[in-house]
Amino acid sequence: MKNKDIYNQVISKLGTISQMDMCIEECAELIQAINKVKRNNCEANKLNLLEEIADVEIMIEQMRIMVNQDKIIDKIKKEKINRLHKSLMF
Repeated sequence: MKNKDIYNQVISKLGTISQMDMCIEECAELIQAINKVKRNNCEANKLNLLEEIADVEIMIEQMRIMVNQDKIIDKIKKEKINRLHKSLMF
């Protein structure tokens, strides 16, 4: 089964509000993991950071499905990356 199919089933079963709340929770956990690595860059904290990055990526993929605006998101993302690239030239 493809990831997108799994995400669609989860969204259908748990609902969009629940998954939006889960996205918020996972982003908060990522913030905490980043802070822990900044304080103590040990292996356990680095592994936790990697897990939280994966969790947030999974939730972002679900958010993309729920808002169903991939073209607009990709356009905005491209513009932001271009702006970031331009900022490197100063």
